[in-house]
Amino acid sequence: MKSLKKLISLCLLAACSLGIAASMLPICGSSQESYGNLKYQINDNGTIAITGCTDNNVESVVIPESIGGKAVTEIFPYAFAHKMKLKDITIPKSITKIEGAAFFNTPWLDLKIRDNPLVTVNSIVIDATKCEGDIVIPSDVTSISDYAFSRSGVTSVVIPETVTEIGASTFSGCSALKSVKLPNSIQNIGSTAFNKCRGLTEITIPESVSVIENHAFFGCSGLKKVIIENPECSLDGNSVFTTLGGNTGEPFIGTIYGNESSTAHEYADKYNCKFLAINEYGVIGDANGDGNISPIDVSMIFTEYKKLYRKEKGSFTANQNKLCDLNGNKTINASDASSVFSIYKKNYRRSH
Repeated sequence: MKSLKKLISLCLLAACSLGIAASMLPICGSSQESYGNLKYQINDNGTIAITGCTDNNVESVVIPESIGGKAVTEIFPYAFAHKMKLKDITIPKSITKIEGAAFFNTPWLDLKIRDNPLVTVNSIVIDATKCEGDIVIPSDVTSISDYAFSRSGVTSVVIPETVTEIGASTFSGCSALKSVKLPNSIQNIGSTAFNKCRGLTEITIPESVSVIENHAFFGCSGLKKVIIENPECSLDGNSVFTTLGGNTGEPFIGTIYGNESSTAHEYADKYNCKFLAINEYGVIGDANGDGNISPIDVSMIFTEYKKLYRKEKGSFTANQNKLCDLNGNKTINASDASSVFSIYKKNYRRSH
């Protein structure tokens, strides 16, 4: 069961990355059972997943709550796709997961979109490809299907705390997307989740996120700032972030912000990305508060050091002291200025 789902996911991800139309995808098969004209499989946990329909001319489908005493909880990717006469579907409350494009290219989905372009079923956003502008996802939504917003015209999205995952290609190709607010409930960001979101300039990955899969921000040419709050967040691969042509392994020209000695720092060093360390007060070494490190910061720190060396009253605020005391000796000295200059120099080299 797990191997089939993995194979289907790989087929979908390959199609997204290579630009293959959904209608050209092969159906990934395995031993399946039938219930009327429905095809299904038994999950490892004993529940039922609907995998397809044998009748290409079906007009109405009733998905049962259970089959053989086992609860029906899931609908597979493309299970009912291209059923060109399908206008009526009954989906029971037992369904808690609807995979990407389950109802792609059906009259039923078209009717749903006309009623509301943010199509939800059982608190699952199953399609938002026709949404435009600023979107606030309702607070009762618990999940978003893969590909749900793919190539839509959304410009900003606010996701509620009830959602725990951004799946594969959820916002892929949303070139107008400029802002996404991720709640501190998201645990995983899937592969190609924000693929080619060229209008996205910055994003904060909340502390709850434990995994960012490879190609999650593939080809995001406008992305300049990524804040990763979880110091142990796993960044899975060499192309989690790419900005130019979207080629595997190309450098990310933006800046990654994260904790010192974090996995984000390790990723930046390994793949030659610019990195700035942060703490609860801001960017470490950022004397002028612009969120960056430049020669201006070095000059300000050295000037502060000279004042203190001469026994003059320093001009730094308490916050500046906490950001610029890099060696932790509770004062500002030449060592701090030197350390900040080293940070600037390293990032400068990585961007040129």
